[in-house]
Amino acid sequence: LYWYRNKVYLPPSLRGRVITSVHEATVHGGILPVVEIVGRYYCWPSLRADVETVLRQCPSETCEKNKAKLFPLVTGDPRRLASGPWVICASDVTHIDSRPLLSRI
Repeated sequence: LYWYRNKVYLPPSLRGRVITSVHEATVHGGILPVVEIVGRYYCWPSLRADVETVLRQCPSETCEKNKAKLFPLVTGDPRRLASGPWVICASDVTHIDSRPLLSRI
């Protein structure tokens, strides 16, 4: 075994299998959860980039649905953007268990 930053250095031939295994175990979790879990036990210089590559190629229906939900931020309407930190841009009232819940964005 080789060590890299006090963790097991995973050879390139095993990286894809480990990443896929963790991705499936997290019910097709995103990049951050997979990087965090793999990074607990293994380490190599391109860990995050390899996770992104493997997850982009995932053929699962779950992943395809999540990819379809992604859309670019449209900044054409200046009213949608905050003028500074901690500024409320919008608010909404939702009812949970018959109680009003105010959420602010």
